[in-house]
Amino acid sequence: MAKTKRATPKPTGVTFKDKYALWHECLAGKDQNSIQQQVLRIVWDAGVYELINEARRFAPEAPEGGVQLNGAMHRFIDHLFSETQAVAIRRLTARESLHGPKGTYSLGSLITDMTENVVLLTRQNMWTVREPELDSHYGRPAKQQPAAANDALDMRGSMEEHWNEYIDALCGTSPASRSPNDTVLTTCFDQMSDRLKCCDKLGEYVNKYVAHVATPGSRASYDAKGLKITRAKLREAHEAICQVVDVLSCHFLVGSSFAAYAYPLFDVFAYIDRPLVSTDGIEKLEETLNEYQRIVGRWSGNGLGWVQGNWQKKDDW
Repeated sequence: MAKTKRATPKPTGVTFKDKYALWHECLAGKDQNSIQQQVLRIVWDAGVYELINEARRFAPEAPEGGVQLNGAMHRFIDHLFSETQAVAIRRLTARESLHGPKGTYSLGSLITDMTENVVLLTRQNMWTVREPELDSHYGRPAKQQPAAANDALDMRGSMEEHWNEYIDALCGTSPASRSPNDTVLTTCFDQMSDRLKCCDKLGEYVNKYVAHVATPGSRASYDAKGLKITRAKLREAHEAICQVVDVLSCHFLVGSSFAAYAYPLFDVFAYIDRPLVSTDGIEKLEETLNEYQRIVGRWSGNGLGWVQGNWQKKDDW
């Protein structure tokens, strides 16, 4: 770990209980926007894309060159996958605020808030979270039946020492110098922020090409090649995000590791060997595309009529 950095105590109007509830909800809450829910979605989507990409290897060669895959469909898949992944990673790592009408659930927001309130992360406070978990798993020794009391006490004592060793590492202390007032080092959060820096280029790409459409002058200071989205960059970002989420989950807020891959409860490969459409359906698809082209064509070539207030909207949809 980097050089030791102690927290500077400062007055705070919030309690550890309140902050812990907020941090836990941000990281592991059931809300669809909690950090773990966000990570589960991007990791699952990346897994599905791996299936698609691998399936392309089985495509037979085309007489005119290339392979027998629909270019329009697969370019569409590639485009949406890369951009939705980049946007999701940018959201997950953004440094915003957890509070107010514009509060956001992100690793950047969570790490910032925990750093600003690190004086609350003392050994004593962290044990107020861990102790009920030990009670639920092993019970309090005094409540055990005599035959099970010794085993329960041994297991509980082992887990207590295990957690104390984690807190020692987070606070930069040793077993011989433990104190209820030991406080987590801010360098722990600095290391997490540093681990997420590999996501910065993806965030820049989103800022320049997705969330905002930057002018050539605005893009001039950025390396276009460095901003390109690749599977390797996405995999690197996923790994960093999952590692940070796992540390926050295991050692700070949940008490257990985070499994980023959620096994589906349905058959992922159902009908995967079926074509999207049969030959008989191609004519209907062509009609659909031609109709859409007709609708779009009506959006231009109308002169100044609509500017002068003479345009009437027609429901083509």
